[in-house]
Amino acid sequence: MDASSGWCVMIGATTIALQAVFLPDEAISQMFVGGRMPTAAGALMPTGEAIPEPGGYRVSGRWAFASGIHHAEWVNATVRVRQSQHESEVWRRVVLPVSSVTIHDNWDAVGLKGTGSCDFSVSDCFVSSAFSWGFEQVPRRGGRLYHLGLPGFAANEHAAFALGVARHALDLITDRAVSKSRGFHAATVASRSAFQRDLGEWELQWRAARAMVFEVFETAWQTLCAGREPSPASQAEMRGAATLATRMALEIVTQAFRYAGGEAVYGANVLQRCWRDLNTAAQHFMVSDTAYENHGKFSLKQPDAKPFG
Repeated sequence: MDASSGWCVMIGATTIALQAVFLPDEAISQMFVGGRMPTAAGALMPTGEAIPEPGGYRVSGRWAFASGIHHAEWVNATVRVRQSQHESEVWRRVVLPVSSVTIHDNWDAVGLKGTGSCDFSVSDCFVSSAFSWGFEQVPRRGGRLYHLGLPGFAANEHAAFALGVARHALDLITDRAVSKSRGFHAATVASRSAFQRDLGEWELQWRAARAMVFEVFETAWQTLCAGREPSPASQAEMRGAATLATRMALEIVTQAFRYAGGEAVYGANVLQRCWRDLNTAAQHFMVSDTAYENHGKFSLKQPDAKPFG
C-alpha cells in the first residue's frame, strides 16, 4: 500500500465527482467529452476572489495543496465573491482547465511526497457561470450520497485514509517484531511483554476508531435514505469522528515506528513513510482539532455553532 497513491485517488475521485454532480449540462458536455472521465484536482480553502460580471466571474487568487494537479485536466477552487459591504460573504466553487492556471512547483513536504500537492494561481481570469456552483446549491444529479454535504462528504474519506494507513503500519510491525531484535540481547521485539501489551491496545484502539466512524456515518446515511439531509450538528459530529480517528491512527503509527528502531529511519522503510504520510495528512484543516470545538458547541447548544469554525 502506498499512502500517496491512496490520497490521490481520494482527492481525484472527490473533485471530479463534485463537478459532475453540481455543474450544469453545458459544462458537463465540455468536460466529459464522449462520456470519458476526465482527471481533476482541487483546493478547498477560499484563498481566491471572484468579481461578478455578466455571464460569470472574474477570478484571481492562489490556492495551496492541489494534490495531483500535474496529472489533472481540470481544477476547482473556492473563491470569495466580492459584494457590497452590506452583504454577507458568499463562497463559490469555480472550475478551470489546468492549462489556464499557473502551477507553482513547491511541493517539498515531509510526507505524502508522491501527491504533488502544488500551489496554483490565476490572475484576472474569466470563469463562465456554467463552470461554477454555490455552497448551498442542491445536487443536479447523482444519488443520495451527494446530499451528505460538507464537511461530512470529505470527513468520511479522511477517516478511511487514516485508518487504512494505521492498519498497514500495524500489519508491518506485527510481522517485523517476530524476527527483529533490539539492543545487545537476542530476544525479539515480539517476545517483549511491553510490545505485547502495546500491540493489544493498538489493535483495540484501531477497531474502536473504525467502529465509531462506521456508527457516525451509518447514522448519517440512514438520514439520507429517509429523504432528509444531515443537520449541522451531524456534520460537526462527522468531522469530529474523522478527526479523532486520524489522531488515534497517528498515535498507533508513531508507536509502531518507534518499535521498529533504527532501521525505520531509512527512506526505503515503509513504516517511516506511514509515519511521515500520516503526520502530513493530519495537518489537513478537515481533521484539525477545531472539529472538537465545533462539535462541543453543538453539544452545548450554543447559537453560533457551525460545522466549520
